[in-house]
Amino acid sequence: MWNEISNNYATTTEKLAQGQARAGATARAMGLDFDQLNAIVGTVTAATKQSGKFHCPLY
Repeated sequence: MWNEISNNYATTTEKLAQGQARAGATARAMGLDFDQLNAIVGTVTAATKQSGKFHCPLY
């Protein structure tokens, strides 16, 4: 999943993993699933060029 996203969008598997690690529990509490959080983290990291560790909107 992450590899496909990183191949098609301006983000990396590392940024996606950092975002999942940082915001996964919050996303689950909000009712978001894995794919939805990947979409959020991928979009934000691609747009800002920052890592999911520092720029995930859900932490």
